[in-house]
Amino acid sequence: MSVQPTMDILKKKRKVVRAAFARLCGTLEEVTSRERTDGKGDSRILADIDLLREKADDLKKLDEEILDLLLRADMREDELEKEMQSADEYAHRYKRLSLLVQRHLDTTIKTEDGDNSLLNVTKRKFKLPTIEFKKFGGDVKDWLTFWGQFKKIDGNPDIDEADKFQYLLQATSPNPRAREVVESFPP
Repeated sequence: MSVQPTMDILKKKRKVVRAAFARLCGTLEEVTSRERTDGKGDSRILADIDLLREKADDLKKLDEEILDLLLRADMREDELEKEMQSADEYAHRYKRLSLLVQRHLDTTIKTEDGDNSLLNVTKRKFKLPTIEFKKFGGDVKDWLTFWGQFKKIDGNPDIDEADKFQYLLQATSPNPRAREVVESFPP
């Protein structure tokens, strides 16, 4: 089989995949340009971005095969560069859209290591009882238990510093030295 018929077949196949890729990009660009609503449609967006990833992978394989055939056919450098540039544009568009979708969905969860991952958060369908704070009285053996609970408040950037201070006051026993130390600081 000669190089030219194989090249033509691959280019036709790539044209079809690029058209599907462009349609998905258009849909995702339109959705991400709108204001965020109540989360309805998130599963559709996630499905579309996953399908777009598959199309991007298919395009990458086809581009590699076409480039390989062009190299064997001893094509000019400017034609090779044109092919590479075209392939890079699609890869760049996919990466840009992935970031737009992630930002749009606003479901990035920061783990304690600081890693970010695109996850669909499901809300709890049950209510947990309120946790009673173990009061800290200044005894060193109680520190780890106390700090294990209180560090969630201390590390939460959404809680105002003055409120954190009030929680700390409430979490110390009324008379002991620990309360005196906390009260010695201005709120």
